[in-house]
Amino acid sequence: AKTDADRRWGAILTAHHRDDADENILLKLLRGSHLTNLRGMDARSDGFDLQSVHDTGNKIDADSYSSSQSSFIGYFAKPMLNVRKMHVREYLTSNSLQWREDESNSSSKYKRNKVRNELMPLLSEIAGGERALQKRFSNLERQSRDISRDLSKRSKDYLRSMPSNSTFLLPADSGTHVDLVQEEALHSWIMKVTNRELQVTYDQMIRIRDQIHKYPNRLQWTLDVGNLWKLRRNGDTLVVFKGEGESQPPHDGTYSGTAIPWIIIAADGLDTRGVDSRDLDPESISDMHELRFGTFPKESEYANLNILRLKECGSIKFIPPWRKGRSAIKIKEFLRGQKVPLHRREEAIVLCVSDDSSRHALAVYLEGTGDGGTGEWIVNANFCPQDDLPVTTVVLGKTSLT
Repeated sequence: AKTDADRRWGAILTAHHRDDADENILLKLLRGSHLTNLRGMDARSDGFDLQSVHDTGNKIDADSYSSSQSSFIGYFAKPMLNVRKMHVREYLTSNSLQWREDESNSSSKYKRNKVRNELMPLLSEIAGGERALQKRFSNLERQSRDISRDLSKRSKDYLRSMPSNSTFLLPADSGTHVDLVQEEALHSWIMKVTNRELQVTYDQMIRIRDQIHKYPNRLQWTLDVGNLWKLRRNGDTLVVFKGEGESQPPHDGTYSGTAIPWIIIAADGLDTRGVDSRDLDPESISDMHELRFGTFPKESEYANLNILRLKECGSIKFIPPWRKGRSAIKIKEFLRGQKVPLHRREEAIVLCVSDDSSRHALAVYLEGTGDGGTGEWIVNANFCPQDDLPVTTVVLGKTSLT
């Protein structure tokens, strides 16, 4: 291993200030972040291999950095996190220093700007002034960091008790309760064994936890957890693997037994649980569709965009473009009208946006209806582009890896 005397150090400084950090906390709160992540920004990042970035031009990745493998260590640092934006302006003005202002800062088109220009002033008024609001953000961040440190330490201790790094041993009483420490340990374990390729959201952790709680007597099952990864239980042991094997869903059919061939490649400004984080070989994408949407459900800015089988959606409704202005119908009825065989309707693929309380169908995929029999995505009439509204573009890809 290299010693400190063998190394060179470097830092990239950014001018993020306290107002930016407070906006981050509020945005995370609105997006439904875990309570351990309701904090602003770290003053310093983890180290990354500066030499590798310089030599290869690769993206900076602090997560993959090992302290023993590089002589050139870099950091991102934010030395102004305790300084308010107004104080920065006052200093520049009093010293006759000029600065450049991003023209987009004044536009509420972007979510962060809307929070900065509209929501933060309103919250400040409600809280009793800027100082009162800043104090509340500061307290929330401190509590979040304290909880995060405590959970992280206890979950690491829990993982050290595991007989193997490649398996996760369920607690003896897992049929009735998985506590916060065990949940955090399970989350950390999944991220580690998949080399962070599988980014597990809190919604997914709830799904995993519910699977354990609802079926305590099912000692063998397999659950699709995204990006071709599966979580398998065998007795009191969990393993994560990547593959296409048949899963064993519970009798109520709450999740799909086969992988969905479509992935979300990109989506403007939306939280995309379905985005594939791997560097896919372009040749693995056999078909690609760009969907354009106008209005979205008002809660969608803080919800998840994902692709599901119809049987995972419940009695979700839909309006095809040619029925615009009429009542919504169940997707099953729509598929029946499109001559989709009865046994295929439950397997139909739906692009959804959802939060904790509701789910909306944005588009439904019809197999074999496009040019050359490739299939076609039908956009819900309620979300079709309109002349007076900005357009949100979602790019979907059909991968041959499934």
